[in-house]
Parts: sequence; C-alpha cells; structure tokens
Amino acid sequence: MGLVGISQEIRVNSTQHTRRLRNGVPQGSVLSPLLFNIYIHDLPDTTSRQYGYVDDLAIMLRRTTWSAVEQGLNQDMGILAAYLRKWRLQLSTGKTVSAAYHLCNREAKRELSVSVDNKRLEHQLARKYLGVRLDRTLSYKQHLEKVRAKVTARVSLIRRLAGTTWGASARTLRISTQALVFSAAEYCAPVWSRSPHVKKVDPIINNALRIITGCLKPTPVSYLPVLVGIAPACLRREKRKVESLTVNVLNLANKCEDLESRSRRHNIRIIGVPEEAGTTPTAVSKLLKEAFELEKEPLLDRSHHTQPKPRPGERPHAVVARLHYCLDCVDILKTARERKGIKFGGMTIFVFPDYTAKIARARTAFNDVRRLLRDIDGLRFGILHPARLRVTYNGVEREFTSPKEAETFVRNLKRV
Repeated sequence: MGLVGISQEIRVNSTQHTRRLRNGVPQGSVLSPLLFNIYIHDLPDTTSRQYGYVDDLAIMLRRTTWSAVEQGLNQDMGILAAYLRKWRLQLSTGKTVSAAYHLCNREAKRELSVSVDNKRLEHQLARKYLGVRLDRTLSYKQHLEKVRAKVTARVSLIRRLAGTTWGASARTLRISTQALVFSAAEYCAPVWSRSPHVKKVDPIINNALRIITGCLKPTPVSYLPVLVGIAPACLRREKRKVESLTVNVLNLANKCEDLESRSRRHNIRIIGVPEEAGTTPTAVSKLLKEAFELEKEPLLDRSHHTQPKPRPGERPHAVVARLHYCLDCVDILKTARERKGIKFGGMTIFVFPDYTAKIARARTAFNDVRRLLRDIDGLRFGILHPARLRVTYNGVEREFTSPKEAETFVRNLKRV
C-alpha cells in the first residue's frame, strides 16, 4: 500500500539525502492510520475474534482443549498470512507471539504450537499488549510490578523537585505529581482495578502525597488525599472504571436505538382513525388509498393500534402501519407534509413518521421554540432527522440539537 510520489528526506547541517518510498505510508502522518484502516477494511473473517488498534492485530479463540485451540489458531493464521501476501503486507514474525490464558495450574508451563509460513511463533507467558502485560491468570501481577517500578522512578523525580531549601511550591509539586505519577499509575486502570496486586502501587502513590504535603511516615494514610486535594487512588480508579462502563453502555444503547430506528423506516403513524374503522392491513390499505387518492392500494405487511381500546369519550389511539415498499412510505409522508390534515369521508387524519420513543421526546422538546419562531417574520425553520432544528434567517442557516440553545438564539433575535 502507499501513496504515489511520496519521499523521505534527511537533513544534517548542509548534508541531505532523499529517498523515494515504494510502499507504506508516511511515518507520523495524521492520515496514515486512516489510510491503513481503509486498506485492510476487507480483512477476511476468521473463526477467532479479531481485535485491532491501528496496525496491531490480535486474534483470540476460546476452546475447551489445547488441540482445538492450536488447530483453530493455525487455520486462522494461515488465512491472515495469505491475505497479507496477496496485498503485499509483511507480517512481523519477530513481534508475533502466542499466549494462553487459563486457570489450570497443571498446564501452567504449556506452550501453544502455532506456526506461520512454517515458522513456529514464540510463546510468552505474560504478553504485553497496548501497554498492559497480560499474564496467564489475568491477575496482572507482572504488569503492576512494572507499574510500581515506573511510578517509583517518577516519585524520585518529585522528591528531587521538593528540595528542603530551594524546593518547588506545593502547587507545583501537586501538578507535577498528577502529570507524572498518576498518569503512569492509572494507565488502563479499569482493566486491572480489581486485581489483588493493586496494593503494590498504592504505597508509592502515598509517598508522592507525603512529598507534596511534607508529612512524615506516622501521618495516617487517610489524611493525605484530604491535605493534597486529590481523591484517593482507589476512588480515582473506580471513577475511571465507571466512566469506561458508561461509555460502553451508551454505545450499546445507541446501537439499539439505531437498530430500532432502522426497523421503523417503513412505518407510518396515522392519527384520527375512528376505532370502528378497523386496523387490519386490508382496512388501513383501503383507507390510505382513499385519503391520498392513490391509483392502487399500497401493500401493507401489518398494522395495529398503539394502545388498548380507549374509554368512551376519549380520542382514538394512533394506528401504526408498516408498508412493504419504502417508496410508498416516502410518497405518503411527503404528501402528508404538504397537505397537513387530510379530510375525507367525514374524518380528518394526520400521518407522521413512526419515530422511536427517544427520538419522539427529543423532537417534542423543540415545541416551545417552534411556537416562538412562528412569530418572527422572514424566518424559516424545520425539524430534521433525528432531532435537529434548522433555522434560516436573513440568508444565514443554523442548526440546533439543544432546545435551550435554540431558545436563547430565538430570544436574542426578538430583542434585535
């Protein structure tokens, strides 16, 4: 892969050397990760699950026997190796290793036999992936020992800054500790926060807090976070974990919302249909043909009331109908927007898209703003999918996703 006409140039004083790149992408370019992801977008499917971050690719296979794991991994590695050869991508066999994660202590020294191009991959008992060392039992003991050593070295730097006669101020030490110590101590904290080996790191963090405050060893550990104004390490890790889980939950909720919205693309919501009119697909199809003066009855997959039968004197509930063809749905909604209320046969019906409850609430939140907009001359507005308010005034177009921001904008217009 690569870009045409790319070259690299090295300059040292008055000496320079230029070399043309035949493949690859420029190192350090902001577009390089994007171009690489586009290039391997058609990566073949494998039995193993694939995890990728930029140009780092990992595959994971779960089986109950060692032979099944080795057979599956060898097969998948063969598929990936063939793909890489086809598209002239070189696999770094020196950096490609295998690892096993299990709780069977009798097989603690067991090594996987996985090969690529007739070369057996190195087996590592604790492989480092994206900065986290994953041991066999996922206890993160080796990783936290490395973190402890790294944090200890950085605390030594803080101690040097806090000289007894010329040392930095408490504020400077606090900022430096957050930048140097906590950044290293909390890297990927949601992954290993429940490990029993966390206690290897916490005492080193407490030493940094003692340096900031000038407290001695006898000072209770519980006092240090209060004196420094930094939350305890355990609470900071829990906060990071909650934030990570919140992001995952929101992503899943958005995916569910998107799936539900896509499933309703062929739906229409009809308001004003009397209860006695019937809600069978045949009855609703006939009603739509008469109301919209269609050449033939549209094909409906199903139709039903949104709620149980209303009490006497209450307004009839809306009817949801799913049209078989998307074009029929688009044409009906377009005509409904143009004609507003459709009168026929002694009744008036309104037809709207069938939005999800979340989108319907978001669109309804703009109702007060829309009432204010109707009082301004020369202004055009409309609600865009899923819930965006577009306002055009004096040739200037603006969009709002927050009703409060839109209301502030409208009130400022009225003052002018």
